[in-house]
Amino acid sequence: MEEAIDGVLVSTANCGTRKRQRTNWWEKDRSEIEAPSDNNVYVLCKHSSKTLLCTDVRPNDFKKLRNRLYKVADKKRQDSIIASLVITKNITRRRPNNPNQNKSQSSCSFSTSYFITSSSGRRIPVCKNNFIAITKIGRTRLANIVTKVYVGEPIEEQRGERKRH
Repeated sequence: MEEAIDGVLVSTANCGTRKRQRTNWWEKDRSEIEAPSDNNVYVLCKHSSKTLLCTDVRPNDFKKLRNRLYKVADKKRQDSIIASLVITKNITRRRPNNPNQNKSQSSCSFSTSYFITSSSGRRIPVCKNNFIAITKIGRTRLANIVTKVYVGEPIEEQRGERKRH
């Protein structure tokens, strides 16, 4: 079953399983840490109404926002950039199904609008799913930022810092 080709023994029998190719652990970690690539930029939804203009956002706007967001390595500064693109408003009108229901029992107390800044400087309103796809941040991280914006808390946490007076 073995043949000699140019002085090297070559086996023609089934050797079993293939060897698993090794990759350096840091290559895997580096790919997880790096910012998302600009190649996967596309419009997810087809909203084109007064309130949501997802189709008006161009790939250059995506790239500009991602570069601005991921150029900064600090998470707190990234959160402040995202907070500048989010507006929260109190809900003024409620229509409960049950007329006896108290208005304060409603679970939703505010509404949120998400924006992308265009290359001309205009703020384009987009839906939540499109905003998440463009910025590549998680839903829980976005929800935490939105609640801090609504409550008026600073994005930076002061927990654990000891300051001398």
